Amino acid sequence: SETVDHFVSVRATVTRVGPIKPLVTAARFSCAKCGFGQADDALAMRVRFTRGEYRPPTRCDGGECKSRQFELKRGTATTVDVQKLRVQQQLDDAKDGDDAGRVPRTLDVECVGDGIV
Repeated sequence: SETVDHFVSVRATVTRVGPIKPLVTAARFSCAKCGFGQADDALAMRVRFTRGEYRPPTRCDGGECKSRQFELKRGTATTVDVQKLRVQQQLDDAKDGDDAGRVPRTLDVECVGDGIV
C-alpha cells in the first residue's frame, strides 16, 4: 500500500496491455432546479474526482436553492489518459530461491498520464 500513487520500478514481462482510455478527473455541474451555472461555465460548480470516483455535488451553491439534482457540463470535463497492464514475474527470477518450480506471479498495473506504455 505504500507504493500507491508513487512511481516504482519493476522487472517483469508484460503479458496483457489494455487500450488507452480517458479518465475524468474534474468537471463542472449546473443545478437542474435553479439553473445556477447554466449560462456561464465559470460559475458552474467544479468537482474533482478522486481516483476516478464519480461524485456529483451534494447541494447547490446558488444561494437559497438546496437542490440535489445536477446536470454535468460535458465540455468542462478534464481528462487524463489511463492504461491497464498485466505483468508477470520473469522466469529467470523464479528459478532460484523459494519460487523455484512455481507458477510466475502476476500483477495488474494501472498507468496514468505520462506513465502510459
